[in-house]
Amino acid sequence: MRDRLGLRGCGRKSRQVVAVAPPAIEHIAKAKAVCETCDVKVECLEYALMTNQDAGVWGGLTEDDRRKIRRERRKAARAAQAAAQAQQ
Repeated sequence: MRDRLGLRGCGRKSRQVVAVAPPAIEHIAKAKAVCETCDVKVECLEYALMTNQDAGVWGGLTEDDRRKIRRERRKAARAAQAAAQAQQ
């Protein structure tokens, strides 16, 4: 699956998400550091956004970061739709 999505170079060894306890900040920082050197960071992020991945770091962003992007995209889509309807 990862090869089809162009994620072959991704640092993820498994698709399993591991729950992280209090030292989560350290784990997140380490995961983001891996993402910074990844050749498929953008593709990984887009995959996570398209498939609603709600846990872990994908494309260098946390689940909170991705939720914010999804909200912003939905808001922009609604605004574009309203503008298109207003022109009709």
